[in-house]
Amino acid sequence: MKREPPAAEDINLVKFLQTYAGTPPPPHPHLEQRIVQAALHQHQLRQHRWQVLSLLGAGAIATATGVWFLKPSTQVAQQTPPDAVETFITTNWQAMFHDGDPSLFE
Repeated sequence: MKREPPAAEDINLVKFLQTYAGTPPPPHPHLEQRIVQAALHQHQLRQHRWQVLSLLGAGAIATATGVWFLKPSTQVAQQTPPDAVETFITTNWQAMFHDGDPSLFE
């Protein structure tokens, strides 16, 4: 593959860089080992991430299934008429705040 010559306005920049470009530093002696270890570490993190996501998904499915099958029946609410529940709450509320020691609330 042949490199195209620089544009006319870039010729001065190219000459400057060719003149004053320094030599790159030598590579780290164990650079290849470090690259391979970093790649293996990333692969292990990806595997771990998929395992965690799989467990979370399975837990969500189990929770949704449990909620679906273990929800309480509607018979509990139908045993007591709404008027009796309202009366019960009202009497307990009044007993809690009006029959107590008045010095506690002042």
